[in-house]
Amino acid sequence: MASLHPQNGARVVLERAAIDEGSATYTVTVYEPDGVLQSTLARFSEEGVTVEPWERELDAWLAVFTDRLLKSFAKSHAGGPWSREGWPRKITRWRAERS
Repeated sequence: MASLHPQNGARVVLERAAIDEGSATYTVTVYEPDGVLQSTLARFSEEGVTVEPWERELDAWLAVFTDRLLKSFAKSHAGGPWSREGWPRKITRWRAERS
């Protein structure tokens, strides 16, 4: 199986952790070159998305990409349905490094 660590840029993976009444929780993992890896939790609800603090601060371009990805994901799923069928099990996105 190929590594999720890209040769350049970063790969962001959202994996569904839980579905509750009115919310969905995802583990958000960032894979960077050279084996750098960090993760946090994001909770999506009718109010939007809340993200737990990262293990370390993301590079500015990566923070912007991840924030936009999470907000877009939240917007596309606003209003539910709050069931497993309404929320994908896994989302993977790659982005080249931006200056």
